[in-house]
Amino acid sequence: MSLTMAEALYIRMRDSDNVAIVVNDGGLAAGTLFPDGLRLLDKVPQGHKVALVDLAKGSAVLRYNVPIGYALKDIPAGSWVHERLLHMPDALSLEGLPIATVKAPAQAPLEGYTFEGFRNADGSVGTRNILAITQTVQCVAGVTDFAELGPGAVLTGMAKRTVAGSRTISVATPEDLDRLLEWVGAGTPSGPGREQGEHLFAVERLVVSPAAGIFTPVADMGEGSAIVVGTVVGHVGEVEVRSPFAGVLQSFIALDTERVTNRQPIAWLRTEP
Repeated sequence: MSLTMAEALYIRMRDSDNVAIVVNDGGLAAGTLFPDGLRLLDKVPQGHKVALVDLAKGSAVLRYNVPIGYALKDIPAGSWVHERLLHMPDALSLEGLPIATVKAPAQAPLEGYTFEGFRNADGSVGTRNILAITQTVQCVAGVTDFAELGPGAVLTGMAKRTVAGSRTISVATPEDLDRLLEWVGAGTPSGPGREQGEHLFAVERLVVSPAAGIFTPVADMGEGSAIVVGTVVGHVGEVEVRSPFAGVLQSFIALDTERVTNRQPIAWLRTEP
């Protein structure tokens, strides 16, 4: 289906961002022209990122004005920006974790009010420490895990009651940090022990690799192929890559003979016409 410029839409989270999120149902085809003149060079799935400007090799890719990765090669404006094109930022250590990676702008003092709180070493104040561990760039993932730092468990209890399927932990003493690290690791599934996939929007799915190695797609499968649960879409070494979803194959994300990592996206499906 062709779209007019007014119908091709993306969301730019901050004015300083150099990528935006394609929001059209089913994604957009290569060649689509946006109202601001940006033309897609690649087919971009719904909920995925498109480069708004030319990104030089090594430059930061910004979403919410925060680097979510660094370009492994030159990425022209209009390109689909995905993890195979990016070097991920190094993870911050829990020890010495900053209060905020992006400080809020200074505001005028609020006079005549008090509250029960504490003062941090840098002069800022707070009422309670809570660490929310979230997949910040996975499409519509939201916050899934909550770690509350400090005595009591008020916020973890609130998360259990209000966020379906959430994991929580309360860390009250330094001795609890080892338990926190174990809890964080337990929340990251690994290995080929079950069929794996990632939910995107209601009708979009990714099939991910069950192992690390060289990917080879099934020879007679391509865009538009019907997929049922358990269909073999390719192999990583000797390991079969089976789809945990039923739908229509939109495209392969991994290239033939590409070396992939465990849980790297392999193929993109659409589950409804």
